[in-house]
Amino acid sequence: MGKIAGVISPENREDFKQWLSEISANVRKEYNKHNKKVNVLLDVTELTGYNDPNALVLLTNTVIDDNPYTNKTATLGATGLIKLAQDAVQSFSGRINLKGFETEKEAREWLAE
Repeated sequence: MGKIAGVISPENREDFKQWLSEISANVRKEYNKHNKKVNVLLDVTELTGYNDPNALVLLTNTVIDDNPYTNKTATLGATGLIKLAQDAVQSFSGRINLKGFETEKEAREWLAE
């Protein structure tokens, strides 16, 4: 499970890019290992906000780039502004296999369907 915390800001943009890169690398690794699309679970319960205007662009581009390797992506714990940002990423990326959940149990059940 990928996890991120705090506020995504211009000051920590490189850390955010590194996190996205690690998620993408893991997705591709698992895809190549099993020769099938993978499910992704991202924990955003400790993510408190975005104040970097590039954050949504970076995230959207990653979601688009990972789409050929991804069966479903579930996020855990998005609230308020983070949920709104998640909805925007889903809309901008055109991904219909991206969904947010309040509990890990719900997320894992959806991923298992």
